[in-house]
Amino acid sequence: MNPQEAAAAETQLNTIKQQLNNGVLISHILNIKVSNEPTNAIGTQIRSYLFQEIQNKPLTRTINLPGGVGTATPIITWQMPGNLQSSDYYFTVIQGGGLSDFQVAEHTKKVLRSLIYRIKETAVGDKIKEMEGYTDAWGIAFSLSKPLTYEVPLGANNYWADLQNGGATDEQ
Repeated sequence: MNPQEAAAAETQLNTIKQQLNNGVLISHILNIKVSNEPTNAIGTQIRSYLFQEIQNKPLTRTINLPGGVGTATPIITWQMPGNLQSSDYYFTVIQGGGLSDFQVAEHTKKVLRSLIYRIKETAVGDKIKEMEGYTDAWGIAFSLSKPLTYEVPLGANNYWADLQNGGATDEQ
């Protein structure tokens, strides 16, 4: 990662942190990397295309549930606020009961696989495929994470106050 890319990634992560500090209930953070990119310019074009296709768009995919118990069709919208042309990081806010980590991962795999296919196998990717040095050896790696949260159980402050005042004992 060159210094410009590192600075952009840090800015994106700070944006996510700011969203969390503002009370946005982020459920998952997505990090996308173009692996084996033939050139930096081609990698930039691929990331830009991915951004155009997933940024703030409700994406629907049918996924198989674990254990063969059926299917689900979640809708996930990946976001990255700001005036950007591409991003390595996105976040989503899943409401209404939420989705399991498995469902988010499977949904994301399907979305990214379809985007790889569009670039490599259809006219959508012609602009990228015509760039000097292009090869089909590239792919997309992604990771999902969850933001850390801090929860204070009800009554914890009172218990702490009791400890300070000598009201607690070692007998349970």
